Amino acid sequence: MSGIIADNQGRSSGLIKAAGAGGLLQIKQTVKTTETALAPTPGTFVDISGMSVSITPTLSTSKILILVDITTGSTGAYGTNFRLLRDSTAIYQSTDASGSQVDTTFSSIRGGIDSSNQFKVPMMFIDAPSSASSIDYKIQWSGETGSALKLNRSVSDADNNYTGRSASSITAIELAVGVL
Repeated sequence: MSGIIADNQGRSSGLIKAAGAGGLLQIKQTVKTTETALAPTPGTFVDISGMSVSITPTLSTSKILILVDITTGSTGAYGTNFRLLRDSTAIYQSTDASGSQVDTTFSSIRGGIDSSNQFKVPMMFIDAPSSASSIDYKIQWSGETGSALKLNRSVSDADNNYTGRSASSITAIELAVGVL
């Protein structure tokens, strides 16, 4: 927030910035418009080709807002697990999975019996990387034994006027926080 300081006669004495001011410094986005498929190994996460974005923060104190918009389809009654990584470190995920459960960032709904379904899965997270070096954010996915995972399309991918193909994206927005 900024403003003009005026004396008691209305004359301005200069522009100031208020403490705690911040702002948007840069935006980077990757949009994936092609389809990708995976026959998963349960509990094993694999990079989704084309679902990564690189950003070099201007300030080491910046926060990075990550926005993910994924369209997914899966075979029958199978779901899909996703996780967000900063470089090679999984971030913003559960830490208390037990037994055969998997720590994930988000999961899609199970597809049911209709393999022509697609599901839109949005996600957002504010990261504090404490770095001014280049950072890669990416999405990985995993699924159940016997499932077929699809990105930007349904499993059936039928050739008709009610089955479409979609797009997915990952966006990194650098936010300056508390800069004078």
